[in-house]
Amino acid sequence: MTERQRATLRSQWLGQQLRELRDGSGLLIKEVAEYLQRDPGTVSHFESGFYPIRRPDLMALLDLYGVSDRRRRDALMTLSQDV
Repeated sequence: MTERQRATLRSQWLGQQLRELRDGSGLLIKEVAEYLQRDPGTVSHFESGFYPIRRPDLMALLDLYGVSDRRRRDALMTLSQDV
């Protein structure tokens, strides 16, 4: 595994938050992948922290999961920028 492929603690934390949001929404990885027009494996890698998530994808997920609280959205966006 190269340094680039290694998940950082920040990316793992963000991935965990995304997984919890998806679970709370009752959505399957396959459904989220279809929404983002991505492969289910890519969504899984976002959630495990192995792939950095791009800002547009994160914003779309927060909308899909119904995250409307500005502080929570901003905190997750900041976390993704630091990954």
